[in-house]
Amino acid sequence: IWRDITEQKRSQESLRESEERYRRLVERMNTGMAVVNENFILTYANDKLCEMGGYAREELIGRPAIEFVSESSKTSFREQIARRRAGARDSVEATFIRADGRKLVVMQSAEPLFDSSGRFRGSFAVMTDITEQKQAREELEEHRDELELRVETSLKRLRRSERLASIGTLASGIAHEINNPLGMIQLVAETALRFTDDPERVEDMLGQIISDVTRCSHIVKSILRFAKEQPSEKWTTDLNDIIRRSLDLTREYATRHGVTAMEQLCEDLPPVLANPTELELVFVNLISNAVNACEPGGSVRLDTEQTGDRVRAVVRDDGCGMAEEHVERVFEPFYTTRLEQGGTGLGLSTCHGIVADHAGEIAIESKERQGTTVIIELPIADMREEGVPA
Repeated sequence: IWRDITEQKRSQESLRESEERYRRLVERMNTGMAVVNENFILTYANDKLCEMGGYAREELIGRPAIEFVSESSKTSFREQIARRRAGARDSVEATFIRADGRKLVVMQSAEPLFDSSGRFRGSFAVMTDITEQKQAREELEEHRDELELRVETSLKRLRRSERLASIGTLASGIAHEINNPLGMIQLVAETALRFTDDPERVEDMLGQIISDVTRCSHIVKSILRFAKEQPSEKWTTDLNDIIRRSLDLTREYATRHGVTAMEQLCEDLPPVLANPTELELVFVNLISNAVNACEPGGSVRLDTEQTGDRVRAVVRDDGCGMAEEHVERVFEPFYTTRLEQGGTGLGLSTCHGIVADHAGEIAIESKERQGTTVIIELPIADMREEGVPA
């Protein structure tokens, strides 16, 4: 019996040629391709995958895929197996081991394979070698971390220079602060010598001398600690007193510029927990900035008030003010609008750091030709705090 199978042969030949074209296409692809069965045993690997791993095809086929996974990626790979059995498709970064022992980092896109009855039959994966990109990214991150460290180190040095410059500005005022108690010590000591026959009076005078010596010691220690950027000692203190001393220290500077410095302080202001020397540096800096912003005949005013559980200090001037884009950046390190006048851009950054260290907040409101207002808020001291010198 003769049966014409010409058409069938043509179909088979066409199918074979089609399969061959797709096989050559897969083999020539520039990405690695692999197929595993339901037990995740490798059943196919294209030439690119063999080249990426440095293996001959026969070294891969028939072996569990997990054997080629790095130890650090094995847990993740097992999780991928579970997801693939459940029908999940995903793209993940995976690390395999090359034939020479080096790591091969790939971006792997996998697709589960099911038969007509819905039974899991394996998985098909496409892998792109990203080892060099990964190494480049890690090196870039290392360089970035090193650069950030260098910048931070330089910033700390500049901030310390700014602190020292601020202390230099206060030198004459500090001398005045120390000279006052030293003068009192001398006066009281000379007076005590005339009353040696009155022990009770001499005892009172000696107590006053000790108090003034302690005050001098606090001033010197605070300045040294601040210059070295050590954690500052804080105690309950009157913010009004700090502001009055700051005004005394800057009044001559304001007078030389033809600017009037005045105060309007709340008399029953609760105390704050603070380091007086550091806050004096803040207010001296703010007052100096306000004076510099004013024309001759201008004025600077300092107010205080209580707002809930906080104390507020406000420094206002009627100077030139600032544009909005400057206000948004005034606390950034190195940002200054007075570069030509020798500004470093670290004064307000330092003030911000000190206020933050006191658990407070500092804000600036300003408009061009409408003056500037600086608002500082500090928490009221807990009078139950123990171990804090009054």
